[in-house]
Amino acid sequence: MINIVCTGKPGDGLLRYSYEHCCYLNSVDIKSQCVIIPNPNHTKEDYIKSITDQYKTCENIVFNDYTPSSTEITLVLGRSMITLPYLDKHKYSKDQLLTLHLLFSNKVIALYSENHPKEYPLALKYFKPKKVYDLCDYDVYPNGVGIHYEKIINFDVYKPIKNDIQHKYLFLGTNEIYYKEIEKHIHKYPDHGIVTYNAKWINPKLNNLFAPIENILGKFETYVYTKPNFDPAPRLFVEFRWLGKNVDYVRDKNIKDGGMVYWNRPVPTKEIYKDNIQVLINLINNEIRPILRKRIKENIIDNLWIDKSIQKDTDWDKVEEIKNNFDINLCGLIECIKSLNEDRYYIVDGKHRVIAMKLLGMDKTGMEVKIKVRKEAIIEDTYMSNDPILVDKDWKTHWNY
Repeated sequence: MINIVCTGKPGDGLLRYSYEHCCYLNSVDIKSQCVIIPNPNHTKEDYIKSITDQYKTCENIVFNDYTPSSTEITLVLGRSMITLPYLDKHKYSKDQLLTLHLLFSNKVIALYSENHPKEYPLALKYFKPKKVYDLCDYDVYPNGVGIHYEKIINFDVYKPIKNDIQHKYLFLGTNEIYYKEIEKHIHKYPDHGIVTYNAKWINPKLNNLFAPIENILGKFETYVYTKPNFDPAPRLFVEFRWLGKNVDYVRDKNIKDGGMVYWNRPVPTKEIYKDNIQVLINLINNEIRPILRKRIKENIIDNLWIDKSIQKDTDWDKVEEIKNNFDINLCGLIECIKSLNEDRYYIVDGKHRVIAMKLLGMDKTGMEVKIKVRKEAIIEDTYMSNDPILVDKDWKTHWNY
């Protein structure tokens, strides 16, 4: 599984790049999913609307709650997807933080960016990934690190654009810096719409349109590109050029960032997209997966699975107490069931101990843990009476070394 993590806002380009990567990887039989941890100011529904408004499908998406195994790979389309949850960790629920810790403690592929040069190393120290594999667009970041890789739009998964012009000019003002720059130019464009959020810094006298907006590309004739600060991977003017629409480049063309780089690049075709993403696929198949396959003995802790559709309530005070006072000699049997159809042990008793072990990093140490697999008759009675899991009756009690 490739877990493409998005912690940005529903109107951000990184959500779209993430979902487009997910669609393509699945189309070439690389099992992938988007794991979205919503920005604290937005809801799950905002993200779903953003995706359903723009794409043919809305699938392979997980929100908030996911328990990856340590052999899964995490992909972020920008380093900020790691830094932002570190900076805002006090705003997340404990379930969200657990999911982030487990995802970012695996092997991580990260696209280079320089949004938070001081904070990013602190975020890595906080999440402690096993290893980070860097990708970098050197045309945008000449001093970056990693294998050359470009963020390219996957137009193949777009819904058909309906031409429904409502305003002549489109502006993007999704943060305060963008918005303040727009206010310097907006008097020249009376028939406008500003895509933004309902925030305190917007000007109510202007025509504000709150993201996400359905069929956004079909509602305007011209995109006015005004971003005053560093822009690593512009999307809107690429989309307008793809549709044969107008773009006004109203910013300093001497700014060295993704603005002029993307302006001078050809509009992406299916072949351009395929050739570029092959770099990522080669990294996954030729470098990362062979390392994972070399693991001779699999850590059973790593495959202990919590069925959150049944075991919904987690006592986080209890988890914290176990973690802070953990003693392997006092840890009783973790009781579980072994599924016949997948390499997972579904926990019946011991959920809080297992969460504490994962937070302590025991899935990486090979520490000895004892588990017990219950018999099928008991499982049906005590775990999933309406939908029993098929288990291998030959599995008994195992030690993990």
